[in-house]
Amino acid sequence: MSKENSRPDLFTKREILTLGIVLTGGIGCVCVANSISEEHLFWKNFFFSMAALLIADTVVHLLISKVARQETINIFKEQFDRISPEVIKQVINDKLDSNYRNLSEFGIVNAYSPLIIPSRIKDFKDAETDILIFKIWVEGLGSMIPELINALNRGVAVTIIVLDLGEAQMIEKRAGQIDKNAEDIRRSIEDNIAMVRDVYSGQNKEPVKLLAGNRQYLKVYQHNSFVSTSLFKIDRDFYVGLYLHGEYAMDGILFKIRENKEDKCFYNKLSEHCKAQIQTATQIIP
Repeated sequence: MSKENSRPDLFTKREILTLGIVLTGGIGCVCVANSISEEHLFWKNFFFSMAALLIADTVVHLLISKVARQETINIFKEQFDRISPEVIKQVINDKLDSNYRNLSEFGIVNAYSPLIIPSRIKDFKDAETDILIFKIWVEGLGSMIPELINALNRGVAVTIIVLDLGEAQMIEKRAGQIDKNAEDIRRSIEDNIAMVRDVYSGQNKEPVKLLAGNRQYLKVYQHNSFVSTSLFKIDRDFYVGLYLHGEYAMDGILFKIRENKEDKCFYNKLSEHCKAQIQTATQIIP
């Protein structure tokens, strides 16, 4: 029988087994009653009565269950046949839209993979108020320098937070996660700090220079906590990258979280987190 023509079972296997046992018991009672002589009329009638009760119960259960279940199946089938594929599709889409709306309440507006540095540089060009970079060290910082200087010269506050070079255990731990030499991580952090110091003093190799009057907008800190996310903040948007085991944050998943008026927006939590980290971090520039 094809799947299209098959009908739902009216009884479960357990029900069929139970009914079979009850019916067998009824037939057994008839056999026992027939084997009892007339001298033991009480027992003969007792087993006949038990047989009648068991057989009647089986028949009634069969009839009622079959009618009730078939009626239920017919009702559901009739209702389902009235629903067009377009209606079903619309219901599914509405549910998906509802989930997306729920995500937007938390401020999640997009997701990217992987984190592409040039896309962040493009975002730096549009920054109006502030830029924050919070990482263990900043991969590709050299390519970001020109646009960061342009942003600083527009009056955009730029804050960079990297891991404290004194946190040897954290450096070793991160090195083990990505199969990288701890000394290479230490050197990367040192290079980040040296680049920004050159920008602050106007000695950077790039043609664009930071105007002396805009140095106040540049701040660099060293944190002493092992962060599990890579944070970029550009005005009202946070870009949150995940540190996956064995991978760099720039190769992982990135979520864009935008500020909104919802109390449960993740933006608020991230802002509070960054402020708290800055309070306990060591400022090295200026």
